[in-house]
Amino acid sequence: MEIKLKASDLPENIKKAEITAIKVKAGDQIKAGEKIIELEANKTTISLTTEQSGKIEEILVEKGTAVEVGTVLMKIDIDIDQKESEAENNKQPQKNLESQITIIGGGPGGYVAALKAAKMGADVTLIEKENLGGTCLNWGCIPTKALVRSAEIYNNLKNAAEFGCRAENIDFKWDEIIGRKNKIVNQLTNGIKSLLSKHKVEVITGRAEIVDKNTVLVVQAEKELIINTANIIIATGSKPIELPITTEAAKEYLLYSKKALALAELPQKMAIIGGGVIGLEFAFIFSRLDVEVTIIEYLEEVLSFLDPDVIEEISEAAAEAGIEIYTGAEAKSVAATADNQALIEFEVAGHKNYITADKVLMAVGRQPDLGGLDLEKIGVILANNTGGIEVNEKMQTAVDNIYAIGDCTGKTQLAHAASHQGIIAVKNILNEKAEMDYNVIPTAVFTAPEIATVGLTEKEAANKGLEVKIGKFPVMANGKALTLGETRGFVKIISDAEDDSVLGGTIVGPHATDLIAEITLAVNNGLTTEAIIDTIHAHPTSAESIHEAALALRPEGALHYYEE
Repeated sequence: MEIKLKASDLPENIKKAEITAIKVKAGDQIKAGEKIIELEANKTTISLTTEQSGKIEEILVEKGTAVEVGTVLMKIDIDIDQKESEAENNKQPQKNLESQITIIGGGPGGYVAALKAAKMGADVTLIEKENLGGTCLNWGCIPTKALVRSAEIYNNLKNAAEFGCRAENIDFKWDEIIGRKNKIVNQLTNGIKSLLSKHKVEVITGRAEIVDKNTVLVVQAEKELIINTANIIIATGSKPIELPITTEAAKEYLLYSKKALALAELPQKMAIIGGGVIGLEFAFIFSRLDVEVTIIEYLEEVLSFLDPDVIEEISEAAAEAGIEIYTGAEAKSVAATADNQALIEFEVAGHKNYITADKVLMAVGRQPDLGGLDLEKIGVILANNTGGIEVNEKMQTAVDNIYAIGDCTGKTQLAHAASHQGIIAVKNILNEKAEMDYNVIPTAVFTAPEIATVGLTEKEAANKGLEVKIGKFPVMANGKALTLGETRGFVKIISDAEDDSVLGGTIVGPHATDLIAEITLAVNNGLTTEAIIDTIHAHPTSAESIHEAALALRPEGALHYYEE
């Protein structure tokens, strides 16, 4: 077993320490709790102890060495018999905690709910079996956006001449890109730990089991805790959908998003099965980093929830980036070749096709993860269509004091939606009436260009038989976009033909994921397009395109664009 320096060993926000003393040597027999190393960080002396009994196999550091979080300090051959005996002796359930609200899952739904409840004066316990921040912060939203930014910078350097600049010998170091990503993730997770601590949220690491509606058991390595609780919020998230098409020999080439964010080196060729948000975002990241990317999408369009003009725009951008897309394509198998590659068989219109790749990213979607909880035993009902937990508008399950939020409900798979659901659940638990509205949740897609949408799309309005007006303004007519050298895309606003209220909008182009907030505010508050028109937008900014799209709804049209 490897003994590593952990962030929890050091003072808050300190990532490096100097070894001042090594208390053991190779071959020594040690007991659990024995001091093994002393370090100094930020003028503080830290003593490290071992959690296991055993024999020191190898010491990998020396006195005076500066070590960072994650450094392997030594290797120990664990005394298995003693460890099992100690664990057995310690695993006695302890009724030692009382809580007003117990939250299972520390992702963007769970930890936000914990902070909100604590701020409202509740006694809160948060249980997380792995890392605070959940999938979003550790293996999803945040790390992927860190890679998006690195890929963007590299792409800008390659195109420096367009801006009158010169950059020679352009290159990147993948390990440093990953290192930057990890640094950002660590900073944010430590920030969450600090916030929870300052608001006196009891954070417990372990696997949760719901014994009954008022009792939660937490299984840890050496003990079990019992929490007597008045209310429970389930926030166990989601997990990738796995297609059973990969042979055993080919599994070493298969990636899910978690592994894709921790690759030791970049492949030359990557196949992505799935053309949804995850698939497209990774496609643009890797393509910009000079990886040859192919997407295999089962449906007739990528990002099929969007309007045709948006799909056309991003498909053209993908083609320009060298991303090859097969739609209406069913992946049939992934096998290993004799020359250490993956062979992907897929079918289009009844015809078999084959491509090879160094890695295959499975991105066909995610499904509710119930965290191994036996929910039906306690009366919680699951939805037949999604497998998620059935909840009402208050985020309440069929058991009146048990709530569920986030991906595990099968409602929507967006971190910001999970956070808001958490706030709704907490308010209802603490006797503030609140209901969840799913009609005004923005969606952000970090492709190149970015895509963002909120409210109704044109397709949805047509399916509902609504009378609407469409105002559209091209990004290429926006001054700020021209200065950025990013002119692909448009802003589209959909309004009610009768009362002029904003029903929805889509933005494709630079800063789309930030700009969508203005349209979200309009939809959420039932504002009219006239309210947007009457609002002075700063110049020169990308936001002016929203103003122009609103003007395009009027007979006189946009000011800065004339369509023949």
